[in-house]
Amino acid sequence: MGGEIIEFSGGLGPIRITNPAPREIWEQILIIDENAQIFQSPAWTDMLCADGGCEDASQLFETSEGHRWVLPMVRRRIVSDRLAVQSSIPNGGA
Repeated sequence: MGGEIIEFSGGLGPIRITNPAPREIWEQILIIDENAQIFQSPAWTDMLCADGGCEDASQLFETSEGHRWVLPMVRRRIVSDRLAVQSSIPNGGA
């Protein structure tokens, strides 16, 4: 899976965003965060994506000071317009 790296400057200084988040770094962050939940793990993302309907859209944020955090996300794989309407709220969301 190819990744995308975006760099920008904001209120926290320069921030680098990598998408999808590299698994090794994500696991390291998860291990040291005592408040991390199972649904924030790469394994949870893998479970959500296992049927092929979703793909990993997680993002790794890194500051120039060395702070790192991961935003776990998935996105639906592209489907035809007709199927997208059927699976959206309110039609498919009930």
